[in-house]
Amino acid sequence: MRSDGILSKVEAYPTLKFQVLEVLTGEHSLVLYYVNQNGIKAAEFMQLNATGSSFTNIYVLAGQG
Repeated sequence: MRSDGILSKVEAYPTLKFQVLEVLTGEHSLVLYYVNQNGIKAAEFMQLNATGSSFTNIYVLAGQG
């Protein structure tokens, strides 16, 4: 299971690093709370599609460092 295009994004930034702070799960979704490569806390909301094979409705929220 993967989000469309996620591998191409990872391949584009092979040295990308981030720190996962917490993963919150729901029935058909998850929120990944992390510190990004710039030291800024961010959260990504991802919802599984109807078949459960990939994520749709991906939203990124970022705060200040």
